[in-house]
Amino acid sequence: MPKPSSKTTKKEPGSLHNHISVSPVIIIGLILAIAGVILIMMYVYLQNRNVINQQEVVPEVLEQVKDDPFRLENKYMTVDMAELKQACPYIDCIPSIDRPIFETAEESNEWLTDDEIIFGLERNGVVRAYPQKILNWHEIVNDSLGSDPIAITFCPLCGTALAYERIVNGDEVEFGVTGKLYNSVLVMYDRTEENYWSQLTGQAIAGPAAQRMDEITQIELATTTWGEWKSEHPESEVLSKETGYTRTYDIYPYDDYESSSDIWFSVMNRDERLHPKHIVYGVKIGEETKAYPIESFDSVSEITDTIGGIEYTLIREEDGHILATSASGQEIMPIRVFWFAWAAFYPETGIYQQ
Repeated sequence: MPKPSSKTTKKEPGSLHNHISVSPVIIIGLILAIAGVILIMMYVYLQNRNVINQQEVVPEVLEQVKDDPFRLENKYMTVDMAELKQACPYIDCIPSIDRPIFETAEESNEWLTDDEIIFGLERNGVVRAYPQKILNWHEIVNDSLGSDPIAITFCPLCGTALAYERIVNGDEVEFGVTGKLYNSVLVMYDRTEENYWSQLTGQAIAGPAAQRMDEITQIELATTTWGEWKSEHPESEVLSKETGYTRTYDIYPYDDYESSSDIWFSVMNRDERLHPKHIVYGVKIGEETKAYPIESFDSVSEITDTIGGIEYTLIREEDGHILATSASGQEIMPIRVFWFAWAAFYPETGIYQQ
């Protein structure tokens, strides 16, 4: 083995030997690596970002909104145009799912936990679950169950999951997201007549359908946990995460919105009787309304009450769904919703007291 050399080299003051030399290639490589990381982070941020605050919309985007082909000044409207707030900058800025893919309950157990919220539908012998964590990013699924065209809709800002028939003026339509809100609630549009629709009420608020005073037909949709739903419906199909879009579905895109008292966009009526995000089941019969706080069903599975002279019973089913029956046979569909949104639409609403 060679012996270490005993020769020493004399170092002159100021010599490069007194400093650590770094190759320019290494420096350039580090700069490129850092730039790459920043670009990746920006890409993920832009892909996952769902809501654009009005104050953050740049002039170029405002021009795009101004040049919206669905300009409201050209439409018949039943609401004040000023009450429609721009939540994201253009039509379909939040993309609907128009060609949904489904998988088995067993397959979805690999990424869907028992305590996660799903929206469940049973119709024409088909049973399907639509996970909230997917709808957080898309808000609308244009689906068909048997021969029935159905839209599964969800408004993350007001907590409402509602299913509607995709029929307008006798024609099958697709629904999309306008990028606008009314009372901080999703405003949808149909891609046939380009009418605007309030997601919470199902009423047309702009376009030919508004002039006809149209309403789309609501269908029973359960909001419950995956564990409760699959226990009662083990044969259920589940909306796949293979949506055709790049989204991080396991990440909730609205920070602490569901628990905070903040309401991001203006509403026409604020009611402080309950926390803004308190979950209630709203019932409307004629012009009368009542809200049932979710804890009303903690100790009972049935509540019998009367609105406008109509007696009805709210029932909590084994799969967690709250439905209503009435002796008169009148169809009643309770709406699960954040309190602030229900009170914004129905300022005179009562609150059920046990």
